[in-house]
Amino acid sequence: MITRRSLITAIPALAMAPLVPPALAAAEKWSHAVVKAKGDAAFFHMAQRKGFWARRGLSVDLVELKDGTDVVRTQVAGEVDSSDSGPAEVLPAVEKGAELRFVGAAIHGLPYAIYVRPKIASWAELADKTFAVSAPGSAPHLFLLAMLEANNVPTESIRIANVAGTVRRIKALAAGKLDAAAASSEFVPLADRLKLKVLGLAKDTAPMFPRFYTVMSARTVERRYDAAIQFLAGYMEGLRYCVDHRDEAIALSAEINDERPDARYAFAYDEIVANRMVSLDMDIPRDKLAWMQYMLVRLKRQQAPLDLATLIDTRLRDQAVDLIGTR
Repeated sequence: MITRRSLITAIPALAMAPLVPPALAAAEKWSHAVVKAKGDAAFFHMAQRKGFWARRGLSVDLVELKDGTDVVRTQVAGEVDSSDSGPAEVLPAVEKGAELRFVGAAIHGLPYAIYVRPKIASWAELADKTFAVSAPGSAPHLFLLAMLEANNVPTESIRIANVAGTVRRIKALAAGKLDAAAASSEFVPLADRLKLKVLGLAKDTAPMFPRFYTVMSARTVERRYDAAIQFLAGYMEGLRYCVDHRDEAIALSAEINDERPDARYAFAYDEIVANRMVSLDMDIPRDKLAWMQYMLVRLKRQQAPLDLATLIDTRLRDQAVDLIGTR
């Protein structure tokens, strides 16, 4: 019950929070699916940690799932309001009838690498080897195929082992259970210690391979339009804070993984920031989407090209940038 006393008490607090739109003054629940935390976790968690979403009237639940395939399944099922999803998983889902929209993109580039056993000296030796990826058709699987193709390695005879999670793939490779693995590049500075070899980095061999786009269903965009704008605005504020506070971002990534901020976390942060993989305005790179679709069709993971223009909705992102300015 709202009394005169409670209303008077609330007035100073409202005055201190000019960023919170009146319509969202009471915390509105929002759920966002992400892949299980890696060395760059801060970029996806900072908005929550620093209260940027809360100040915009949102109570955001970050739902961590084991791989990108599960993230897209959860999004398609309507169990979350949004997700950070790879186009490698989103586009085939849309082709099958999912009404999903690309509404932003936080990390454009793919901080990934191909790791192999030390005795493997060249790409040519990989033609009949066993590779660890998260799941068939997943972004790591497509990344592997793209890297092999770029280095003229036939893929017909390679063997695939489903190992969800970057850490699990690296551990399996280090234990000698596999020949190679597609995994995030945060383990590059630990390769010698783990007795692994880095054969190639995505930024060098597959620079067009996209990482995550922020995805929402057409239904969510239509029914929760204002909240969606606030979600993207708070997300951008978190990304900007990460770029402006290196040590704090590295520490948060390690904390989320229940580890100490060692060289792995510094490398993950620096690769993303130094190579401008992070977008502080969450713009949507259409050329990377087009490249990914071309690869999906070529590799027979998608039957035919989709009209990408109908899948990109810039309205939410544009209005979020209007709220906080460009960077």
